[in-house]
Amino acid sequence: ERFLIDRYGLDPAKSLVAGNGVDGCFFEAGRKPAAADDPNRLLVVGGLNDWDGAAHVLAAADAIRTAFPSMTIDIAGTFDDAKYVAAAAARPNIRRLGYVESDRLAAMMPGYLALLYLPNVESFGLAAVEAMAAGLPVIACRLTAVPETVGDAAILIDLPKGTGSFCEAKGVCPLVSAVETLRDATSRAAWVARGKIRAGHFTWPACVDRLAGFFVE
Repeated sequence: ERFLIDRYGLDPAKSLVAGNGVDGCFFEAGRKPAAADDPNRLLVVGGLNDWDGAAHVLAAADAIRTAFPSMTIDIAGTFDDAKYVAAAAARPNIRRLGYVESDRLAAMMPGYLALLYLPNVESFGLAAVEAMAAGLPVIACRLTAVPETVGDAAILIDLPKGTGSFCEAKGVCPLVSAVETLRDATSRAAWVARGKIRAGHFTWPACVDRLAGFFVE
C-alpha cells in the first residue's frame, strides 16, 4: 500500500489492505508451549529463487555458521533455481526439506527458534503471519510489503546489498543480534506473544469483515 501511495499517488482514503486469512491449522499449532524444541534450528519457507531472496538466505547461512556453528537452516519449498540449489548444497548448515503440506508445516513451526523471512519482492507476506499464528517468532527483512504486514511483531533487519554479507558493516551484525535475542527464552516468549496478537488480525473472518466494512463505509 505504501509503495502505491508513494509511487503512484494512490489516495489513502480509497485504499485498504484486507490481507490474506491464515488457515486454522497454524493457530492450532500456536497453542503449543512457547519454548523451541531445538534452539539451534531456523526455518525458511519458500524456494531458493531470486523473488524469495535466495542470495540473502545463503548469506544468512554463512553469517549463522560463523556465529553459531551448531545452528542449521531448514528450507521448506520447491520453487528453486539450480544455481542456488548447488550453492546451498555446499553449505553444511542448510537442509532442504522440499514441499511440506500446510498442516505438517504448521505443526513443525513452534519447534524452531525463528522463521527467517528475507524475500526480495513480497506483496503481502503470508508465511510470516502463518509463523506468528503458530507461535514462531519472525526475523524479517525491511523491504516491500513485509514491514507493513508484520508491524511491530517481527524483528526487522536490513538486507545486504547485492551478494554482500550481513556482517560487512562495522559493529554488530543485525542478523546475529536478532538470533541472539531469540535465544534468550524470556525474550523469545515475548516475541511469540506479540506475533500471536498480530496474527489475530489475519483470521479469515477478520479479513472478510475489514473488506466488507470498507465497502459499507
